[in-house]
Amino acid sequence: MVSSRTPGALKFSAGFYQVLGIGGWQLRPAFGVQSSELHPMTIEPACAMSEQTPVVLQDALPAPAVVQLASPVVLIGYGLHAFWQDEQALEWRLWVNIMQAFGWQEEQVVFVDSALLMSDDQVFASVEEVIGMGIERLLSMDEGHPINETLSEGVEILTVPNFEALLGDPYAKKSFYQQALKLFG
Repeated sequence: MVSSRTPGALKFSAGFYQVLGIGGWQLRPAFGVQSSELHPMTIEPACAMSEQTPVVLQDALPAPAVVQLASPVVLIGYGLHAFWQDEQALEWRLWVNIMQAFGWQEEQVVFVDSALLMSDDQVFASVEEVIGMGIERLLSMDEGHPINETLSEGVEILTVPNFEALLGDPYAKKSFYQQALKLFG
């Protein structure tokens, strides 16, 4: 099956190609590497930069004066103050995992503990603070609190399960995740 017309070159017969199911196949010389085209290349060392190069700082663009922080994440819930930033509390550890999952920074999160809002003045002060942040949506774990009704006039309230449910029910975590995805979307 192998024919050797030129020494050093391996050629196959047409019958061999037909057995393989390749009819009329022919090696095209343009696609092969010609030994006459191969030649060694030399690489010259890079030239050294002079140490007298002046550095111009005046033409650099000025840095922006105000750094835009990410949009705040507002969480309303009953009893949040009891475990907020307590490294031993399971609720706080869960919240840290939630922040990591969504890429939120701790400084970005603002919580409103609805248990501490005893008077109408406290509710309205919290409402003004939240509206002053310019957010469009917030997360609420205390669906029945009057602050939600007041805030719903200007902000979309995304109701999420409370921490007790999140710690005990995997479906609650899924529900929280689905609602939190809507926060900035």
